[in-house]
Amino acid sequence: MVEGKTIDEMKAHALSSSQGATSLGMVNPIGSKEDNPPLDLRIDTAFKVIFSEKVFMIDLLNSILDRTEEITDITYQPTESVPAYVNGKKVVFDLKCTLSTGEIIIVEMQYASQSYFKDRALYYMARNIESQLQKWDETMSNVHTEAEIRDTMLRYRIKPVIGIFITNFSIDQKGRLMRDYWLTDVLDNHRKFSDKMRMIFLELPFMERWEECDTELKKWLFIIKNSRDMDKYPFTNDRPIYQQLAEKARYANLTPQEQELYDYDLRNYLAYVDSMMYAKDMAKAEGIAIGEAKGEAKGKAEGKAEGKAEEKLLIAQNLKALGVDVQTIQKSTGLTAEEIEKL
Repeated sequence: MVEGKTIDEMKAHALSSSQGATSLGMVNPIGSKEDNPPLDLRIDTAFKVIFSEKVFMIDLLNSILDRTEEITDITYQPTESVPAYVNGKKVVFDLKCTLSTGEIIIVEMQYASQSYFKDRALYYMARNIESQLQKWDETMSNVHTEAEIRDTMLRYRIKPVIGIFITNFSIDQKGRLMRDYWLTDVLDNHRKFSDKMRMIFLELPFMERWEECDTELKKWLFIIKNSRDMDKYPFTNDRPIYQQLAEKARYANLTPQEQELYDYDLRNYLAYVDSMMYAKDMAKAEGIAIGEAKGEAKGKAEGKAEGKAEEKLLIAQNLKALGVDVQTIQKSTGLTAEEIEKL
């Protein structure tokens, strides 16, 4: 921990530094691969630092959005969203940028699963729309003529917001690589209601093998998922930008503060993984215990049933020896006439 600074302050400083051109320069000399391992890009600090470089973010966005005209430039925006009212919740995004069209794009990397992650994603989208309306309302209070109002409405109408959420888990029981949500009319063949809000979810668990990556999007997702083991995979020879990523996304290229934040995040994520494994082991052990208990109970029930059957046979034998008729024995024991005849 850097003396006198909280984790949040350090993250804010590291992010502002990473958005400059020098953060990924050779701050520290690159040592051996053992001393200078590849970064895990699923971890917040590494993801923010690497994709704060335009060359990587633009290529990633082009692979996701797949437009006729490729994105050639972006402008990074502050990642902190201040509420419009007192005591409102402050929101900090991983990365936020705008295109030349004015479209706002927020990019989130989420390592650990959350019960309400979809709700949180919606909240992020809403905040980026609300902030535009707040600006429009403030401007409208200072205009008076019809021409001024018309001009202001044109200049401050809502720009589209695109949320890209990369997750290390599936957000639904029916997991799949990509989900692309718009506001649509379900009663009109899902005709688009508005282009102002688009949410894209990309689920890393469904990227298994490099050989299956037949699109640039799949390649990027595979790299993000397996960046910590990038020395084992051949993707660095696929495109120059991947080679560039392999050189940049290493521990020694982080500033000392970024290294501390990365270590902090990594410890948290490893603790999360460990707790998940422990929970699964406990659930498995509990499941085995329950299964054994049920098996034992089933054994007792079967033994009790067998005892009752033997008891019925003994009663039938005694009644038959006393000369009681078959029908009476049937009523007394529940045995069939054939079973009684065999005694």
